[in-house]
Amino acid sequence: MGSENYTALDIVGDIIGLLDALKVRQAFVVGHDWGAIIAWHLCLFRQDRVRAIVALSVPFTPRRPEGSEFKYAGSVYGEGYYVRRFQEPGRAEADFGRFTAKTVLKKFILLQNYNAICAPTNKEILDILEVPKTLPPWVTEEDFDYMGLQFQRSGFIGPLNYYRATELSWRLTAPWAKQSIRIPALYIGGEQDVVYHSPGVKKYVLTGGMQKHVPHLHVVVLASGHFMHEEKPNEVNEHLMNFFASLPSKL
Repeated sequence: MGSENYTALDIVGDIIGLLDALKVRQAFVVGHDWGAIIAWHLCLFRQDRVRAIVALSVPFTPRRPEGSEFKYAGSVYGEGYYVRRFQEPGRAEADFGRFTAKTVLKKFILLQNYNAICAPTNKEILDILEVPKTLPPWVTEEDFDYMGLQFQRSGFIGPLNYYRATELSWRLTAPWAKQSIRIPALYIGGEQDVVYHSPGVKKYVLTGGMQKHVPHLHVVVLASGHFMHEEKPNEVNEHLMNFFASLPSKL
C-alpha cells in the first residue's frame, strides 16, 4: 500500500467506517500529536459525526495556501530536517533498519527538541539522536519492549507513508481551506512541550489566534512536556471528564 493511501481523507474515511460499524452516530474524539491532527481533520470533514474534540499538543491551524505545515517546517529548518528526509522512499527505512525497533522508538519518543532533528548531509537522522541513559518516570522499559515488538512486526512504513502523503493531503483539502471548527473543543498543551514552543504556537494559542478558527474553544496548559497524557494522566483525565460533563446532554 503506497503513501497515496495515507492521506487525511483516507484516514478520516477509516474512522467514519469504524463509527458506522459500531453504530455510533456521534463520538467524543480525543487525539494526541498525529492523532490530534487527524481529529481536527475529522471535525473539518464530518462535524456531524463529532460531539466534541479534545486535542493534546497540536492545535488546529488553517490550511496554508503555500503548502503543508510539514513543507513549511522543512523550509524553515532545511533539507536535513527529518520531515524532508522522510519524503525519500527507502532512505528512512534504511536508516531505521540499522537499529532495533525499540531503539528507534526510544530515540524519537525521548527526544527533547524536535526542532533539532536536522541532520547534516553526511549523516542520517538517527545518527544525531541519542538514547538517554535513564528513562523519565512516565515510561518504562516494559513499555518500550511492548511498543518495539509491535513495530518489529509491522515495520515503520505506515508512519513514514503518513509523512509522505502530507503534500497530497494538502492538495486534497483545498475545499476546506477556510472552514472553521464549530463544535466544542478543548486544547491541552504542555508548558515544556516542544510543539507548544515551536515558532508562533504559544502566541497563537493564548492570544486568540486559534479561537478565530475554533470559536467554541477552551484552552488548558499543563506543567508537562509533549506526552502530557503519560506525564500527567490524572490531570488530563480530570480535564477530559470536566469538559465532557460541561456539554449539554443533547444537541
